[in-house]
Amino acid sequence: MEQKAIEFQIENGIARITLNRPKHGNAVNADLADELLTAVQASITTSDVSVLLIEASGNNFCYGGDIVEFSRAGCNLDKCIERIITPFHAALALLSEAPFPVITAIQGHAAGGGLSLALAGDFALAADTAFFRTAYIGLGFAGDGGITHILARLVGTKKSIQLMLSNEKISAESALTMGLIDEITSPDLLQKTALNLARNLSTNNIQSMKIIKSLVNRFPRDDFKTQLNQEQKYMISQAREVHTQAAIQKFLGK
Repeated sequence: MEQKAIEFQIENGIARITLNRPKHGNAVNADLADELLTAVQASITTSDVSVLLIEASGNNFCYGGDIVEFSRAGCNLDKCIERIITPFHAALALLSEAPFPVITAIQGHAAGGGLSLALAGDFALAADTAFFRTAYIGLGFAGDGGITHILARLVGTKKSIQLMLSNEKISAESALTMGLIDEITSPDLLQKTALNLARNLSTNNIQSMKIIKSLVNRFPRDDFKTQLNQEQKYMISQAREVHTQAAIQKFLGK
């Protein structure tokens, strides 16, 4: 039986997507891109999912696009890339609008499109042995997976251009200092740390988390006054909810 490129499960409100091409550094081929999109779609359309954890099997998170397949494509490279990038980008677009927290757990290499996926989470956790690289310039490409947008948002335009042009190898420690990732742990504790975070987040009210992400993602599109109006609307509507009233009573110890 052929091994799936993605392993996917939902348990106790936590959806888990595991990249599963370890012998290929979890490089993105058409199968992985298709299965990633399907798994993200299933996570979003399942009503009781409150957190999504994206992780990877083997020693590496994701090498990026499958260069071996690129090489085999020859003069049909454009069609090969289009076949892979279309579902891959669709998955990343959905992740950017996910109504729940997205966590990524990163070990080993996270390069090219793998870097985009690693940084697509609201929480990015990395092993202390992980490292990151944009990788595109060395292959004659400019970037994919929304990397030019993600980097500019996280580290600013000037630093983004530097990282893209220099193809600098970024250690986990440097990535943490830059603000690319949020926490470093030892490789043997990475999965446990990520899963504990997912479990903690899953205890929050799903609707509240959805509203928080929606409000924050409106910046910088909306001005301050508009944001105030949106917050007021949601505060009043949530005050009518039973779970909010119960949470207030719990806070007061009643």
